[in-house]
Amino acid sequence: MRTLLCSLIAGFGALLLTPSLAAACSCAPPPPPAQALEAAGVVFEGTVVGIPAAPAENAPPAFGPVEYRFNVARSWKGNPGMEARVQTRASSAACGRRYTKGETYIIYGYITEEGNISDSLCSRTRT
Repeated sequence: MRTLLCSLIAGFGALLLTPSLAAACSCAPPPPPAQALEAAGVVFEGTVVGIPAAPAENAPPAFGPVEYRFNVARSWKGNPGMEARVQTRASSAACGRRYTKGETYIIYGYITEEGNISDSLCSRTRT
């Protein structure tokens, strides 16, 4: 009985010390604009003209990439073109950012290995 009790206590303690698999996005404060400009792959002002379709009501939470379309008004770094497509994660728990159709943002994005523009909650992007 004593061995069983010790095993149960040890097992419960191990559960308490095991890190959780679910973690929320955590970001350091963004750097000043000049430093963020230097670190970014592309910086532009754009208005959201296309947003991802809403998932079905009973769909599981998605953490994959989604894409937003922006009409570009001007750029400070990189060449986003007249219409930029910006990828981010679908969930804010995975540091994904949600943009509002019709809103104008200054995007501090980075260029992925595939050559796409990507952004996250941790960038300096602002309305």
